[in-house]
Amino acid sequence: DLELLDWLNTYTFPEEAKYEDLSYAETAYESFVTRLTRSTTTRACIFATLHLPATLLLMQKLEDAGLDTYVGKVNMDRNGSPELQETTEQSKRETLRWLDACGRFKTVKPILTPRFTPSCTDELMSWLGKLAAERGLYVQSHLSENKGEIAWVKDLCPDCAQYWESYDRAGLWKDHTVMAHCVHSDEREREAMREHGV
Repeated sequence: DLELLDWLNTYTFPEEAKYEDLSYAETAYESFVTRLTRSTTTRACIFATLHLPATLLLMQKLEDAGLDTYVGKVNMDRNGSPELQETTEQSKRETLRWLDACGRFKTVKPILTPRFTPSCTDELMSWLGKLAAERGLYVQSHLSENKGEIAWVKDLCPDCAQYWESYDRAGLWKDHTVMAHCVHSDEREREAMREHGV
């Protein structure tokens, strides 16, 4: 019922903020994992939230269910809401703490998750790109879902001719990158995906 950016602010961000409460996350993630195991899904790339304890809870539930998945602790240091945003330093610190805690999982793997370019500063994006390279980590994010989003990225990244270049300049556009949506990816953007194995 709303365009993407209004939808995020009206529905998504307030809902995700609730995952700071582990009892809320417990109920929601139990339902999610139960439904996933009853579906035909055998592999998945999943965005959690920016909350470290809740993300680890989800990963444990998926591990206990025996599902092969990639799960990301969301990174988001700008353009969030007062209840759903980290500082750049918090995002870096919590990401490293999360990765340190992921060693206990066998079937569930971490995947770096900058929500999308408007939610992450250039500093955070570049840091995540270096971290992905250093540790050989997969990356997931969003790309070209909505024309308003594409225009916003152009304003935020005037040096990038296209949306995908905001990931590429940060070292996040590679053969271990998964991009959601891509609804409005033109031929040049699709070619960049093919060329880099995205």
